[in-house]
Amino acid sequence: MFNYLQAVKQVFVIFLYIAPLLLLTMYDFAFVTYDSEPDYVSAAFHITKYGVPFKSIHPGTLTQYLISFPLLIGRYFELPFNITIILMRLTELTALAVFIVASINLMEVTKKNNKLLCYMLVWFFIFLYPSTSVLFRYISAEILLFGLSFLVCALWYKFLFDEKNMGLLGIVIAAGMNVKPTFIFLLIVLSSFHLLHYAYYSMTIKGIQLILRIFLYGVVWFVLFSIPKIFGIMSMMKGLIESYFGLINKVINMFSIWHYSAILIVISLIVYLFYWSIKQEILSKNKSNLINTSIREGWIVALPVAIFVFYKLYYYFIHPEIDYLIGLGQWESLGIMRKNSVPLYAFLVFIIVKIFIRKISELGKYKSLLFSSLLLIIGVITTNVTATKEYIFQNNQIKLFDQSLLDLRQKVQNASVFFHHDNYFDSITQFQLWTSVRYGNCNNKKLKTLMKSTYPEIDFSNLSYISAINGITKCDINLSENDSVSFYNRWLSVPDNVIRLDLCKGLNQATDKKIFLFDRRYIDFIDSDEIINDLNLAIKSCGYQMHKNRKYFNNDKILAFDIVRI
Repeated sequence: MFNYLQAVKQVFVIFLYIAPLLLLTMYDFAFVTYDSEPDYVSAAFHITKYGVPFKSIHPGTLTQYLISFPLLIGRYFELPFNITIILMRLTELTALAVFIVASINLMEVTKKNNKLLCYMLVWFFIFLYPSTSVLFRYISAEILLFGLSFLVCALWYKFLFDEKNMGLLGIVIAAGMNVKPTFIFLLIVLSSFHLLHYAYYSMTIKGIQLILRIFLYGVVWFVLFSIPKIFGIMSMMKGLIESYFGLINKVINMFSIWHYSAILIVISLIVYLFYWSIKQEILSKNKSNLINTSIREGWIVALPVAIFVFYKLYYYFIHPEIDYLIGLGQWESLGIMRKNSVPLYAFLVFIIVKIFIRKISELGKYKSLLFSSLLLIIGVITTNVTATKEYIFQNNQIKLFDQSLLDLRQKVQNASVFFHHDNYFDSITQFQLWTSVRYGNCNNKKLKTLMKSTYPEIDFSNLSYISAINGITKCDINLSENDSVSFYNRWLSVPDNVIRLDLCKGLNQATDKKIFLFDRRYIDFIDSDEIINDLNLAIKSCGYQMHKNRKYFNNDKILAFDIVRI
């Protein structure tokens, strides 16, 4: 006989597993407060066309290739662009969910309902922390970074004394470093835990040997993961290492020989006390007091990590720098500024979940479902209360900037339209231009086609960026996509198709009526009037000047300026 109650329960469990993913995919892609999504979308289009990304994104090749698959599906079935974006986000978030589930299995949670509860607990903490709740709404490096960080913690704790699985650790470490080099902060923490643990069991030398083996595996796999853009990535890593060495030198020069002598004495004393405590059996694997437990469980490492993560969080809450994103909420700003803390935060979440597992061993199945539901509800409320992004369901409405452009096109049929170059906007047009020019290679005609089919009323032609400092950047309207270039040549070097012109030259080349369209709602750091004045001064040196024209459309947030000869 069919058990309806059991079927309903199974459906509800499945819903709980996928609900967090669906929630985070539904935000409007055109409202950009963090520019990683256009960056990755551009890379995905380039991969689907040529097999390799145009450039590396710190390096990010794994993320680039991952989201290129749903893009292929979206293009094959001719899905609207907003649906394709949802599919790409969902793919990355699904990978995160898989990493979380795999980690929980490694943590030896036996009961299915308890696994679900631990899973929801992880998502609860994701919704609770600014950087994860904000950045997981985009296609971003931080999604996979959190998942791989959580997984490497589970693997490291599981196989701490298992030499046979060090290769697996190396693979996950390589993947994390490929996604984003800030993964190294977590490696420093886990290496410290590893060495402390092995020293605790009087196996320091062996601990060092294993660490070196793990990192050797990691280097090999990192090279393999980075092959699509290996030369660019190696150059980037060289620059990163040089910058780290520069920072270290600055820190070194801050202290005198007496300071270093004092530090050396303190470290030597700590090491001596540590080994003396082991010899006197104050520290012992057979004792279960607080000190011994904190070493074995990693709490002694987690405490300074927690202080670092949450002290900086508190610092930004009270610091005026929190308001540096004009027009955006404090939570959004905080999440973006603290994005590099995501791997360390994943470590703290892992420690909490690890402690939590011991407390729920006797919890009944219905209580587990109830608590899972409560965690989801609280998490959803938190992430929506703190969100400044609008939902994608509003994509049927034309954005204010895009509507202004439409009104402008109706009154001036043929015009060269120039935009201010900024990475905070609420515009489908600016998303397309940002993706093609700022991060793309001007050869993603498929993007323009997809945009045009989804938003047929918007005219994407003859658009350029303009800047008093950087001049004019745009795509060549006559650019042909050269399919005859070999994969080998594209792998080695992809020609940059973005046109960058001197301000005067760019204005002189534009034969049509010239109009500067300016959105003053999302301006970072600089006052909007200052941007306009600087641009006007720059173009005056080219024999042009700007005149505000209020007849093109009727709002006080988007400004239009005619650029005319003096």
